[in-house]
Amino acid sequence: MVTHLDASALRAHAYIIDSLRPVAYRTRSAPSGAPHSPRTLKPYPLQGCNKPAGGVSAGLNRRDMSPSDPEHLLTVTAEESGQKLLQYLVRRLNLSQTLLHRWIRTGQIRCNGGRVKPFDRVAQGDVVRLPPFARAMAQSAQFERKTVLPAAQQQENKATEAPSAVAVPSAPFGESEESAKLAASAAALPRIRSGRFSPAHAATSALLPPPAIREQGEIWAFNKPAGLPVQPGTGHADSIATRLSLAYAHKSFVPTPAHRLDRETSGVLLVGASYRALRFLQEAFKAHSIVKEYLAWVEGRWAHASPRLLCHSMEKKHSGIFEKMHTGTGKDAACIVAPLCCQGQRSLLHIRLITGRTHQIRAQLSACGYPLLGDAKYGSRVTGSLYLHALRIILPAATEADRSAGLEDSVPQAEAGRTFLAAPPWEGDFAPQALPAPLTDAACQGMIADYR
Repeated sequence: MVTHLDASALRAHAYIIDSLRPVAYRTRSAPSGAPHSPRTLKPYPLQGCNKPAGGVSAGLNRRDMSPSDPEHLLTVTAEESGQKLLQYLVRRLNLSQTLLHRWIRTGQIRCNGGRVKPFDRVAQGDVVRLPPFARAMAQSAQFERKTVLPAAQQQENKATEAPSAVAVPSAPFGESEESAKLAASAAALPRIRSGRFSPAHAATSALLPPPAIREQGEIWAFNKPAGLPVQPGTGHADSIATRLSLAYAHKSFVPTPAHRLDRETSGVLLVGASYRALRFLQEAFKAHSIVKEYLAWVEGRWAHASPRLLCHSMEKKHSGIFEKMHTGTGKDAACIVAPLCCQGQRSLLHIRLITGRTHQIRAQLSACGYPLLGDAKYGSRVTGSLYLHALRIILPAATEADRSAGLEDSVPQAEAGRTFLAAPPWEGDFAPQALPAPLTDAACQGMIADYR
């Protein structure tokens, strides 16, 4: 594979890899201009920069810096602020944590001219100095990391003898020409409108994120199609996280999914476009302060005309060759269920989660005798697609307690209380006549407040 790296960069890369081996097994000598050992590498301090006395952000004399940053300098942006240094470098360079940790520990990576620890947090405007060979190694990792395309797209590439697609690192060293071209080509292709993701979509949707509900501000939302996982895993390298890292590789902080949806579940998926927003969303989901509502078709006629509170204890157990959630023991799980309509021996339900457990809706409704249509894992006798859709997500509003404690800035003011909505992709008799109003505490007759 041609990597477009010059010979000196390749020699430096090979030497660094070789230096990580035990001394007795090292075979290479230091290339011309390279340090004799990573442990004895002397830093290249900026003129006028001393070790900061007041933290990571102190001690930088910006007047002594040249107007254009050298290649081995990184400047922390507002979107990246708040991350731990090691986490920041992994996102930016896409190199191993072991290697980056070694560079930090030996002083080859410095922040604002001084030594730092791997878990110190960086702030906007901080300048991180890298070893001179770090950029070449990041570019090498970029070309070595291949994109796993759907089978149909791979066949098309072979048939047309198109050049193999290569993955841009999840957070590249900087905006490169390759990443800009990839982002431009992704933007020019059509998006999946609705329905379940399948290999038939591969020719037009490979490397593309799902349809966007909102791509403004710090909190984004996408309409996830059924069949496409949120994160890569065993047997499915293609995922929303992978596609976001490709489509937005030119950004300093690559938008990252803040939560998960089951592979066969469609609907609203929130994404953090900055580290601050990502951390806020993850903490809010953990505290159950975000409202999450679903639509689901189930087998049988729902027996209640008004909203009902379902409470179970759930835990994960092995069932044959796979794991599934079982009710009866484990952690508490609760949700509000309201009927929307009944058609013969099936019912359309509106569900609001109070807790967030794995497969919670599927396991709880199955335990009540109403398995989801198409959910063979939890007892459905109907084969086909899973009829479960994430309808609505409502962000928490800043409370008076937050304002008095000065915490209202933990979520951007413009995002507080925002609602994200996506209609289900179902067709025919399965499509709802109208989207239901939110299941507020008042509409649920105080059941949510009573449970909490």
